[in-house]
Amino acid sequence: TSSITTASAFLCLLVLKSEALRDLGLFAALSVFSSAIFTLTILPLLFKEEQKAKVHNNPVANLIRRVAAFEYHRKGKLVWLIVLLFIVFLFTSGKVKFESNMDSMNYMAEELIESEDYLDSISSYKLKSVYLVSMAGEIEDALLANERLIPSVDSLNKKDIIRSYTSVHPFYPSSERRAEKLGMWNNFWTEEKVRNVEQSISNSSAEFRFRENTFDRFFELLETDNAPGLSALYPLREEFLDEYITEKDSLSMVTTVLKVAENDKAVVYDVFEGKKDLIVFDRQSLTSSFMDGLRDDFDTLIMISLIVVFLILTVSFGRIELGIITFIPLLISWVFTLGIMGLLGIRFNIFNIIISTFIFGLGIDYAIFCMRGLMQEYQYGRKKLISYKISILLSGITTLVGIGVLIFAKHPALQSIAISAIIGILSVIFITYTLLPRLFNFLIRHEGRNRRWPATFKDFLFSINTFLIFIVGVTILNIAGLALKYLAPIKTTQKKLIFHQMLSLACRVIVYGSVNCPKYIRNPDKEIFKEPAVIICNHQSHLDTVVNIMQNPRMILLTHPWVQKSMFFGWFVRFADFLPVHKGLDPIMDQMREIVNKGYSIFVFPEGTRSYDLNIKRFHQGAFYIARELNLDIIPVISYGTGNTMPKFEPFMKTTTVSMTVLPRISSDSPLIKDTLLATSKSVRHHMQKEYAIIRKEFETPVFFRKKVIRNYLYRGPVLEWYMKVKIRMEKQYLLFHNELPEQGLITDIGCGYGFMSYMLQLMAPDRQFLCYDYDADKVDTANHCALKNKNIRFIHADVSGIDSEQSDAFILADVLHYMPAKEQEKLIAKCAERLKDNGVIVIRDADISLRKKHLGTRISEFVSTRVGFNITLDKQHKLYFNSKENYLDIFSRLKLDVSIIDDTKMTSNLVYILKKQ
Repeated sequence: TSSITTASAFLCLLVLKSEALRDLGLFAALSVFSSAIFTLTILPLLFKEEQKAKVHNNPVANLIRRVAAFEYHRKGKLVWLIVLLFIVFLFTSGKVKFESNMDSMNYMAEELIESEDYLDSISSYKLKSVYLVSMAGEIEDALLANERLIPSVDSLNKKDIIRSYTSVHPFYPSSERRAEKLGMWNNFWTEEKVRNVEQSISNSSAEFRFRENTFDRFFELLETDNAPGLSALYPLREEFLDEYITEKDSLSMVTTVLKVAENDKAVVYDVFEGKKDLIVFDRQSLTSSFMDGLRDDFDTLIMISLIVVFLILTVSFGRIELGIITFIPLLISWVFTLGIMGLLGIRFNIFNIIISTFIFGLGIDYAIFCMRGLMQEYQYGRKKLISYKISILLSGITTLVGIGVLIFAKHPALQSIAISAIIGILSVIFITYTLLPRLFNFLIRHEGRNRRWPATFKDFLFSINTFLIFIVGVTILNIAGLALKYLAPIKTTQKKLIFHQMLSLACRVIVYGSVNCPKYIRNPDKEIFKEPAVIICNHQSHLDTVVNIMQNPRMILLTHPWVQKSMFFGWFVRFADFLPVHKGLDPIMDQMREIVNKGYSIFVFPEGTRSYDLNIKRFHQGAFYIARELNLDIIPVISYGTGNTMPKFEPFMKTTTVSMTVLPRISSDSPLIKDTLLATSKSVRHHMQKEYAIIRKEFETPVFFRKKVIRNYLYRGPVLEWYMKVKIRMEKQYLLFHNELPEQGLITDIGCGYGFMSYMLQLMAPDRQFLCYDYDADKVDTANHCALKNKNIRFIHADVSGIDSEQSDAFILADVLHYMPAKEQEKLIAKCAERLKDNGVIVIRDADISLRKKHLGTRISEFVSTRVGFNITLDKQHKLYFNSKENYLDIFSRLKLDVSIIDDTKMTSNLVYILKKQ
């Protein structure tokens, strides 16, 4: 994963326009992939399998271990510091600029600067070259355009703004310029001047004894009326002017080079820039243009890199939640880096962009290492995180030493590389150490213990949706309630009734506005709550209150004092006559009697608090005391699923079924009403528990438990998660085993693996006790470290061929016998039969080698699972010992076991043997 994300970050350079950076990205990506392949294939061969590192009392190593072992994520002040700095750096990060002037990144020693100044004083060494490029489709038009610039050039030259210039126009003029010069030539050479010159030359040549026709060609030239064409000047162009003239298929360019002082370049640009078919540039402007393009590409690079990395992290970890919380430290550390650079006035340049990509890749690595450590701790319960944190720290130190030392260099580019590396690495390590474990623990833990169901992204969206509906609803209710209270011209009793109806409507919106949560509101006796009563309900969640208010607007609640004093909704709680009970019931009895006389019912949670395990707990006597004193019926309401949807001690909403069932009224002459309040409370509680058990049985189907088991194996790696989902679905929620096993007693599961079946069967029958063995220590540790683990289920690491099990009501040997030789198989079955209680059952599932066609599928699946290390064999040769049905039947016969065979597979040769003592 680390190599893929780092290489992908470098490959994002391929989207840039710069050929050099594209080559760098490709080279770096190939280097990372090559290093990863070498590390995975060659490096393990250099170490002996049994080699153990010698431990030395090294003070440096001890210091590094202490620094890495410190639990930064448990320090709330550090988390708040990151939050505050993040807010600050969000603003300062915008101050980071891109350095377009490459000259500012050059370094020159003082002696060299002095020499350059002296050289400039005696020459034009420091003058800058500015290029005027005239463009046209034909060379003649380009030459003409170039000549039109010369007057302006000469004007600036006279003003000493242009110190000198080089142009082709004196030597390679346009046709128009040539015609003009020809006219001047002809005007100068009159016939009289020509004859005089010819006579004078002829006389002189005779005097000096030249041949008579030596100057005939010159005399012909004097008398011609046509100037030579460009072709005649081509030898001159080829020899001296090719650097200034360019001709291609449909484009011709003519260049004039100006020598200008640095301070005068702006004047030159003001004069010539913007002219049609003219390009004005110099070396610095070209560099700046390139850097501006790189700056724009850099923003694109960052966005693409972030998206690619996030997608790879999500796919690698198999969960969007893990992808997000791994990605968040990367994003925050990038903001930290930009923010600190903005504060220090450090600019981005071509050099530290490259190193930033490298640091970004390191940040990805560190986040992945830390996440792997957290996932292993969560899966196995072993302290693995510190090893990964030490690796991160050592990597950071070596990188800082290797690159950070450049900060002592005098070259600005090297210093910018060092500063960027130091800021980036320190930010990444600090934020990864502090924030990533905190975010991961937020998913799996709450208030110091593992969540019953780890939080998911879907839960988060569901919770946000419900919370927003609640906030909007309460806000509207506050506004409407205040308007009703102070502006409506009606009696107070009518105002309160209308407000109760508004409150009931708001609760209905909250309940039915929450998506992905099936709801069943049942009222078989069509109770309309017309006659006042004491309404009692088992308490699992805060949602119980909302659902009950939704059903009956003519109802008041007994509340805690903090509800009455709430700034957000305290006033309308008081306006709705919800009564505080912190001083007992007698002080508010008269108020309740008055409210009941107005037609309102009293709502009470007799348990007094929410049930954590969702079972109905002991009832207090207050509700029954109110019913007796006010001579009211009791209406029991059964709440189911609200504790799963919004569990106690959990801030997240879960996607589960919610049911609210209104039971028949209990009048004063009902058999459930006893002589004492205590007896009545027990009687009514038992009545509600029976009804609750019926409702639970209806909703808590194998599919319900499957979802519950799946939740317990989240965030333990994508392979395990998907293997579990496929396995449980293929096993049809283990209904076959559930139907064949007793629903109470001790069940020994030999070869339990990760514990999927054991947990499913225990959830479907809570009175079952499980003793589970497996040869794979990792699987046993995984099963032991689930939130579903309770006192009725134990997982033990052992060689299953030699275990000495307890007396059990049932044994399960599912897909385990073929991992041991035939003799060991018989010994294990015999030992199970010996320890089996009377009327007990042994359930064996294994392959039948005689079913050749089906058995091929079994062999392939077992070959893959053992070769990749998913299942561990007893020997290193991965040998399997499949048996036949006939051999098993012989073993069962010798052990005097009755057997029935179930064959419900299509793709494998597995048979299920149900064994009982004869």
